[in-house]
Amino acid sequence: MSKDKRKKDHKSWVTWQDIANTMSIMMVLIVLGVGSVFLFGADTLSKYVKEHISFSILLSDKTTTTKALQLQKKISTYEFVKSSTYISKDEALKEQSKAMGADPSEFLGYNPYRASIEVNLHADYANTDSLRVIKKSLSAETTIDELVYQKDLINQVNHHLHVISLWLLGIAALFSLISFVLINNMIRLSMYSKRFIIHTQKLVGASWGFIRTPFITRHVISGLFAGVFANAVLLLLGKWMISVQPDLIVLISKELLAVVALIMIGSGVLITFLCALLSINRYLKMKSDSLYFA
Repeated sequence: MSKDKRKKDHKSWVTWQDIANTMSIMMVLIVLGVGSVFLFGADTLSKYVKEHISFSILLSDKTTTTKALQLQKKISTYEFVKSSTYISKDEALKEQSKAMGADPSEFLGYNPYRASIEVNLHADYANTDSLRVIKKSLSAETTIDELVYQKDLINQVNHHLHVISLWLLGIAALFSLISFVLINNMIRLSMYSKRFIIHTQKLVGASWGFIRTPFITRHVISGLFAGVFANAVLLLLGKWMISVQPDLIVLISKELLAVVALIMIGSGVLITFLCALLSINRYLKMKSDSLYFA
């Protein structure tokens, strides 16, 4: 085989149509990727918000600093506790004076605040049912005077996060459906332009499996490259967003991007495979007279 013929065969493997299909699939996968980021980011956001809702364990006035620190250390070992902080009476007075803009002890003649332990729960325990059980389990501690938490706030946060999660789940499902429909239409148009080639192969006795393989392989490779390119675009977009708003690092983590990357590559391969298989089977089953009206 001459050098020119080998070069021609090499060029025929990647056509402008393949490039256009890959770019089109990439754009669709980017939309799917953004939807996945919002969906999984909502779970991360929910966990972040819940773990920043704290409750206060108010200690009796007779509790010494040593006993309070011992109690904090003990509480930190409980499975439901993410973190805990001991706040002395003086620290509580200082914080409240700063918040109020005045020192209550100056006109009361004494420090009205009690020492406390601020506790942040793991996300799974950040609900009123768990807090009731926790309150009951801590009631045996004689140094604890009262356990205070904002029941209404916790209920509202959990309700709103649940509603947001449902909306994002619906949006992600819609994006997935749109992605499948758009990619399917692109592949069907590509197959339509080659329907006579498929029919000619049938006439010369080629098996359906032999005819399917190159078409499906070509589109699956396009889906694979589209997923890789879409990941690169999404990664650059994520880095830009974090540079503009550093707090987004909580939501756009490396773990989240890794999961979304797998979803996009997997979706690119799976959707193109299914769409190519459905499209080529349609023309394999079609009679010659119908090809002109397909």
